[in-house]
Amino acid sequence: SRSGLIAAVVAAAWLVHPINLTSVLYVVQRMAALSALFVLIALAAYMKGRLAWRSQNHASSYAYFFVVLISAVLGILSKENALLLPFYFFLIEWIVLNRSNQAADRRRPLSLATLVWLVIPVVVGLSFYVSMQMWQGFDSRQFTLMERLLTESRVIFYYLGLILLPRPAEFGLFHDDFLLSTGLFSPVTTIVSISALIGLVWMAIFLRSRNPLLSFGLLFFFAAHLMESTAFPLEIIHEHRNYLASFGVLLGLLGAILSIDNKRISVSLRTTILFIFCIFFAAITHGRALSWQNMNRLSMTMVNHHPESARSNYQAAITYAALSMDPMIDGSNRAEFKQLAVDHFTRAAELEPWETGALTAILLIQGQENRARRNAFVSDLLAGNRQNTQRLVVDSRMMADLPRRLRDERLSERAIVNLFKMSQCEIKDQCVFDPGQIDGLFSFLMSNPYLSKKSNRAASIQDRMAIRALFFGRLDEAEELIREAISINPQMAMFKLNAASIMMSKGRNDAAMDFIHQVMSEPQPAEVKKLALDLTTTIESQKSSK
Repeated sequence: SRSGLIAAVVAAAWLVHPINLTSVLYVVQRMAALSALFVLIALAAYMKGRLAWRSQNHASSYAYFFVVLISAVLGILSKENALLLPFYFFLIEWIVLNRSNQAADRRRPLSLATLVWLVIPVVVGLSFYVSMQMWQGFDSRQFTLMERLLTESRVIFYYLGLILLPRPAEFGLFHDDFLLSTGLFSPVTTIVSISALIGLVWMAIFLRSRNPLLSFGLLFFFAAHLMESTAFPLEIIHEHRNYLASFGVLLGLLGAILSIDNKRISVSLRTTILFIFCIFFAAITHGRALSWQNMNRLSMTMVNHHPESARSNYQAAITYAALSMDPMIDGSNRAEFKQLAVDHFTRAAELEPWETGALTAILLIQGQENRARRNAFVSDLLAGNRQNTQRLVVDSRMMADLPRRLRDERLSERAIVNLFKMSQCEIKDQCVFDPGQIDGLFSFLMSNPYLSKKSNRAASIQDRMAIRALFFGRLDEAEELIREAISINPQMAMFKLNAASIMMSKGRNDAAMDFIHQVMSEPQPAEVKKLALDLTTTIESQKSSK
């Protein structure tokens, strides 16, 4: 009799809950929202279809099951989480439909048809995990499979805490400050969480007949985390993983509160209290949404709430670095922002002793600063002024560790991107580095054992090193590097165009034209075609001038 009321309260709470914000404002995770939409449609259609089948209305049931199939396919295409639908079907069969047939016998064994929804996805999922050797993904992570499994037992309760009692300071885009579990008793809350997790699952099973809403909601929450919070080599924590899972918690808890008969606390009073909580949820969500309206504000909010997060510090550093280059800001303030960027990059490097992205970012800032100081020094000499610019304060001990990190630690995409930026900046004379410094860093990177020498990443690095060698007049070295890059990835048009430029510099125009013809023999984007035509025009003009 209260189903409409329960649905309204649960929908209102889920609609405004702050844990769902990142699935909306973090654009790439809107696929989680779309997938959840199709999953909910599939569940509703499945329930309708099963009820129609019981009523011998087979035509209607077939129509509903067709909707289930289409929704499942669309959900999976939106995000792989929809593959968990069979587990949700199992909960519907076991808790709702099976219970309604045998309400008097809680110990009735599961039927074969019900078990199919549970057994088949488990077998298929394990087969996929083993055949694809998914555990190899942990090679690029700073934690092992076992550490992730142990840590996720604590993460589940962290999620529950954010759902039941959201605290603004605990939310954020990054949660890399969450302590890893390296053993059952390290930290001791690991074994406590595992025990509590087993207890909650047992309680949900025990409550199947006494309180089916609470039972269904809890088990739905756990089922929704079977992919992203178990053995897959993903990040430890992300709030958007609770977009659908939080629905289970809210349905179970709020539904249980409203469905229990209690003469002391009327249903209307309970409803009022729950809607007050909804207002509380909405206020936190509104505050979070305000901080997301501006990248600078969001970066500062994240680093203030998570000062021990390396990624939050890195993002704050990027924000300060951007502000330091804003011409609308006063010069002294820009210098202060530049120092703050260096400080936060340094903090990020301290928090992640294996990461090289932050240190390469500091080096890039130093290169730009050296160039600016050189220009200012020349201008001051010509004007007869004293130089009053303040030097950046950089942790020299930390920077001295950069070569070792590039050589020995796991590869960092941010570091590779920053090295490419430094190389381009030096070539364009927008940065000043010590002679051979950038070439040395590239050499350390190429000797990293985690870099496959036949990978596309290695080919891109060699291509960039070839461009540097060409710029500094080391033509034989440039040719050797670019040919190695092409041998790894012969389909990359830009490698061949760079090879053509190197051949032209060596006076081998026929070899250059051969590379250009290879490029033009395949369909290419307009930008690549234009570069090829420009090189061809240059070669032809050289021939005509002779």
